[in-house]
Amino acid sequence: MNSRRNSFFLTTGSAVMAFGDGLTLPYLMVYLHFGRGLPLWLAGIVVSVAGATSLVASAPAGAMIDRMRPVHGNVIGLLANAVSMVGLAFSPSAPWAAASLVLGGVSGAVLWPARSVLIYSVAEPELRTKSFAAQFAVINAGIGLGGLVGGQIVQLHSVGTYQVVFLVQAAALCIAALVFEIGFKSFPRLVEDGGRDVQHERGGMFKPLRDGVFMRYMAVYLPITFFGYGQLDGGWAAYVTQYAGATARVVGFAFAANTGVIVLSQMLVVRYVVRLRRSRALALVSMVWTLCWLITLVAAMPALRGLAADALMIFSLGLFGLAETVFQPVASMLSNELAPPDQRGRYNAFTSAAWGASGMVGPPIAGALIGIGSALAWAVPVATACAASGLGALRLGKILPKRAEYPEPAES
Repeated sequence: MNSRRNSFFLTTGSAVMAFGDGLTLPYLMVYLHFGRGLPLWLAGIVVSVAGATSLVASAPAGAMIDRMRPVHGNVIGLLANAVSMVGLAFSPSAPWAAASLVLGGVSGAVLWPARSVLIYSVAEPELRTKSFAAQFAVINAGIGLGGLVGGQIVQLHSVGTYQVVFLVQAAALCIAALVFEIGFKSFPRLVEDGGRDVQHERGGMFKPLRDGVFMRYMAVYLPITFFGYGQLDGGWAAYVTQYAGATARVVGFAFAANTGVIVLSQMLVVRYVVRLRRSRALALVSMVWTLCWLITLVAAMPALRGLAADALMIFSLGLFGLAETVFQPVASMLSNELAPPDQRGRYNAFTSAAWGASGMVGPPIAGALIGIGSALAWAVPVATACAASGLGALRLGKILPKRAEYPEPAES
């Protein structure tokens, strides 16, 4: 395996894909509401279709990935998402937009597990954690750049400007698919650490459910995503605007701080991550995210307003991003290390499904708690749940196999 060549094609394809995603990611609900005239409640339902579809499609998608070369899952997912973006650009109604997002949900169910398998397969064993970390940094940098460019193009009530960014994203996804296809056309379908091609053994698409260790891992992974990422994407902005007096500008600075910290610190942080037992790394992430939600609670206290509260809110999301630089490479490694070589697509599909589930469950949980009318009602439960998942991660370390729990051989 040529590590430098593999890294070049992975980085180039990921950067182009992420730039396209960044163009449209902040504007989907805005487009449906202001561009197509859907009420906000209906726009929210339409957007949730993608997460629901991804959740339903995860198991069959994982089985499909295990029967093909990892690169083909990436290419299929990227091209399907490109078609979805074209459909969205010309969606005249809610049913049409929902149908486009169904295809987008299916593409995500295929793309992200296949991408994880591809990164794991093409990286040298001692460099896998660093490879996952590098790709996470590239994705965030691409999304950030795409968001900046998209913000210069989109005009709130102009359908044509939304169509431009959706079509440019579709083109970027096609280019990324071409990069992956050219770069990894001859790469083996499945590989072990020695680089040998592995033959696929048939098994049910729900085989990971019968793996007790993996399900214990999922029992930790799910609450981390639900009460970490699920609240970052679904509840944090609503909470701070309602209880901490945050303006849209402050929210924007906070999310910019989150992305900036990831891009700037990821490769520095991973030098320490590769020395940690992975269960301990997950526990560390949970505790840091607990602290983030408590800092947000402090910012929402009535006695603290103005610049001090704004600074705390921005700091909380920057700190959240620092913990993300630990979580992403560690969680990706665990999903692959716990899987048999011929089942990595299915195992990654189950962890990927957690993202779809958090996208469905996180916002309603946040809405219900924030709607109670107390600043404590959201922050305390989500912080407590994060802390509990950290304790679960410590217990997980007692049952993880050595290959999954300990760092790569070269880093031991």
